[in-house]
Amino acid sequence: MFFGPQPARIISVQPLAIHGTPLFDVVFQLDAESVTRSARLGAEALPNQPQPGDRVVVHLVMSTVTRIERTTA
Repeated sequence: MFFGPQPARIISVQPLAIHGTPLFDVVFQLDAESVTRSARLGAEALPNQPQPGDRVVVHLVMSTVTRIERTTA
């Protein structure tokens, strides 16, 4: 299980809406793992216009993604 911020790379982003609420299905790979993971997040939990290949920091609580932010590097 992972806790806290983890460096990662976005593999794909699929926008969708459920009952008019904008959401994103995000597939990413943590630097510490060789497998991909996915998360469904609201727009408020993602950087503006996330793109495949973006370097990000994935914030986890009990292996659940709470937000994704762009790295400053």
